[in-house]
Amino acid sequence: AAAAAAVEVDGTRSRTGSKSTFKTSADVHNEAELEAARRIHNDRDPLPRPFDMDRLFEKPKTLLTFGHQKTLECHHCNAPAAEWANFCEMCGSKITADEEQPPLDVSFVTEESELNIRALLTFLAYDQSDVIALPTLCLLHTLVFRETSSPQALKTARLCPASSVGPEGYDSKLADMLLGIVRRSLPANSQMRLLSAFLAVKMLKFLCFDFQNGGSAGSSFSSTSQRSSRIFRCILIPQHMAQVKELYSLAIDTFKQLYLEETSSNSNGNEHVLDLFEQEYRFIQPIKLDRIVQQDHLLLNPLLDANVLPFILRLPTTREDILRRSIQLFLHLRKLYNDSLCEVDSKVPLCRPQVPLQVRSVCSLEDEHLIACNVLCKGRAGEPNKVRRFMKVDEWRMMLLEPDSKNLGFGVVRLLADLNTITVEKDPGNQFSLRVTIIEPAISRTALRPNTVFSGRFDFDDLVRCMAAAKLIEKSRAQLRKRKVEALCDLLGISRATRASFQTDE
Repeated sequence: AAAAAAVEVDGTRSRTGSKSTFKTSADVHNEAELEAARRIHNDRDPLPRPFDMDRLFEKPKTLLTFGHQKTLECHHCNAPAAEWANFCEMCGSKITADEEQPPLDVSFVTEESELNIRALLTFLAYDQSDVIALPTLCLLHTLVFRETSSPQALKTARLCPASSVGPEGYDSKLADMLLGIVRRSLPANSQMRLLSAFLAVKMLKFLCFDFQNGGSAGSSFSSTSQRSSRIFRCILIPQHMAQVKELYSLAIDTFKQLYLEETSSNSNGNEHVLDLFEQEYRFIQPIKLDRIVQQDHLLLNPLLDANVLPFILRLPTTREDILRRSIQLFLHLRKLYNDSLCEVDSKVPLCRPQVPLQVRSVCSLEDEHLIACNVLCKGRAGEPNKVRRFMKVDEWRMMLLEPDSKNLGFGVVRLLADLNTITVEKDPGNQFSLRVTIIEPAISRTALRPNTVFSGRFDFDDLVRCMAAAKLIEKSRAQLRKRKVEALCDLLGISRATRASFQTDE
């Protein structure tokens, strides 16, 4: 009220708009009165202003430099304003981006500032659990991967990507702490959650791996990351290269031990572990930390049931959870090890086709395993549809071919399916027909319901062709799964004598 009375003289009131100034009548020229009014206004408690956390993180240098508080000046009343403030506390005008000061001068950073950031990173060395390490990793991830982060401040704190690392190299102490988190996550009884290990691997790749083709460390592991973002430079020092190799060997040993225990205690252990391995490979997705931290799951007990917490935010409670966890760590560390060698993994996924095919590809019709049939299915609008096709089965997949009218002896692929996704049943109403269903497995834990992409009936010319087609599909699928089990055993270093002993027991 006193401030309002000071600036309202003879009915003329000051306006707090885009350009706010103290207006007085012509009779008032005493600058002391204006200064007194301003002091009265400053002595009173300012009106509460909303605190914008996003604006604070847009200037991560306020956190990285630890203790340096920079202020801005309002261009309307020259009053000081905090760096993350949205409005001037003096006149109420909005502080826009045009009023911000030039980039931060980091010449003031001293050894004391380095000690402060070291104090933050020491939370990563807490070895009991990830109760403290995980929030620290989330903070570092937010500062490093935020688009509005200051490259100059990140470089000063030695948190810049490998492509911007200077001659002094990356932060070796931080790399040791990240590798230590991964090491503590490997035992079957570890109290570290998968998210902590994944974030540690992602941060390590950000600091030490340089990507090409527009890739980045943002996709720690995905089924397409090997093709879209290849490593062409790794700046890991020999000491850390040896640690990465050692961690990969430990992951192999842990997975191998659980695999042998499952196979010895279960007659179908090979099939079960193979299904889990392929499922976990499909479930691996790039980490979207911004969505994870917006949920309240981080505050819950990591030992809660699977229906409450996501898999990467909880500790394993069953034997199958422990096996799934070991598979996830094995896949991530295998990817990390291959990236450290600047190599592309040619063995995972298991038994990939040498010649990739897709719908509308052209392939030869000269094959002894080619069987003609009539395919009855529903069209896109639900109407019945009947077409003539040639069924072809190779080592990895089944396909339906339509003869190419332009190229004799060749056919166009109209339907393509992996052998593991096909279910074949005899039609009870027609001995010359087979019921074929193609079900694609789920690609995430949140969408566990499989997707039926095709369901129809194959009518053959006689019983011999019908039985031959069913036998061909079943035999090829069994051989494919056997080759995948052999490939998985080769990855884990299981000897052929050990495999033969399990096959004898079965």
